[in-house]
Amino acid sequence: MGTYSSVREMPTFARWRRTHAAIARKKPPEFRAKFDSRKPYHWIVLTYLDYDPTKIGAVQPTWFMGKGNRATAWGRVLSFWQKGPRECFLVEAWNRRTSDTYLVVFGKNGKFITAYSTTRSDVPAPLHAFSPECARVLLNLNREISEKTPREITDAAVVRVVKKSPMGLPKVLKRVWIRYMPLAESLALVSWKDQVWSFTNPAAETARLIEQVCPAVKEPV
Repeated sequence: MGTYSSVREMPTFARWRRTHAAIARKKPPEFRAKFDSRKPYHWIVLTYLDYDPTKIGAVQPTWFMGKGNRATAWGRVLSFWQKGPRECFLVEAWNRRTSDTYLVVFGKNGKFITAYSTTRSDVPAPLHAFSPECARVLLNLNREISEKTPREITDAAVVRVVKKSPMGLPKVLKRVWIRYMPLAESLALVSWKDQVWSFTNPAAETARLIEQVCPAVKEPV
C-alpha cells in the first residue's frame, strides 16, 4: 500500500465549497447537482471521522447531541487506496434518518482536497480504486463463487468468468492473480490464506462495495 499521511486536515463543507467555486461560476447546473448531493448533516461525520486506514470497517460515533450525550451520527472507513499524489477514503456516513457513501480525497501531505457522493456516481474515473474491467471481473467472480465459506476463488472459476480463447487465457489469468487480487486485497474485498484467494464478505456485500469503489460499474444482470 505504501506510505501515507498520519496527520490529515479536517474536511469541512466550507472548504469543499471554496474548492468548487470555479465550477459554481462556470457551470452552475453542475455545481448545483454536486451541492444537492451533499447532505449537510453528513458533513459532521466527514469532518470528525478519523481517517485512519487501520480502522477500516470500524463504526465511529462522530457527533453527540442526543439525550444523555448519546451519539446521533456515525461513520466508517470502507476502504483506502492511493492514486498518484492522492489518498482516497471510501466512507459511509449516516444518522438516524439518512445515509450516504462518499469518496474523501486528501493530498499526500494530508491536505483535504474534495469529497464526492458516490450515490450520485460523480466520482471521476481517475480516482476509482481500479478499472471498470477489473471491477467487472470481480463482480462476475463474486456471482460465480458460492456463499459457502470460505468463498475460495479458483482457476476454474476465473476461466468460466473471463471466457477467453485458449491462446489468450494465460495472460488473463496472470492479470487476475498478479494485479486484480492484490488490489482487491488492499481494499479488504478478498484475503490470501493457505495459498488461496477468497472473498471476505457475502456476495451482496461484496457487490455493494465493488460498485461503491467503482461507481461506473453495476452488478451484471
